[in-house]
Amino acid sequence: MSKSVLIVDDYAPIRVHMCSLIKEAGFKVCGEAGNGREAIEQALQLKPDLIVLDLAMPEMDGAEAALVLKKCLPQTPIIMFTLYADGLADDLRRALNVEQVVSKLDGMRVVIESIITLLGSSERQAGYTETLNARRSPLRAGNDHVR
Repeated sequence: MSKSVLIVDDYAPIRVHMCSLIKEAGFKVCGEAGNGREAIEQALQLKPDLIVLDLAMPEMDGAEAALVLKKCLPQTPIIMFTLYADGLADDLRRALNVEQVVSKLDGMRVVIESIITLLGSSERQAGYTETLNARRSPLRAGNDHVR
């Protein structure tokens, strides 16, 4: 059975693109949310195996949501995907108790690699990482759909 991922970002094109890549990598996207409040509601209902969470969002930002999610679902890994990670990634990771902080400037390829690492990789998923690395696409450039 595929491991499930909840995608949380206020920018719909990022969610759509990330969903596509996650499915290609062999994981199930169990839900999407556009802000921290929706993320908490969906995570409590869906019990995902992993959450990809944007930092800057309306209504409730990713930092607030991560703190609540870690209290409610302490075993669920969280990848913070943010434009604001440069230079602060380790401090942010420790402060929010999340497993990984990935800069949007590094691209979605790094998020997918992190998901594979955190959830364990099947042979298909390990091969997918190699395919991602070989692609000539905006993913390779690293600044894919930055917002």
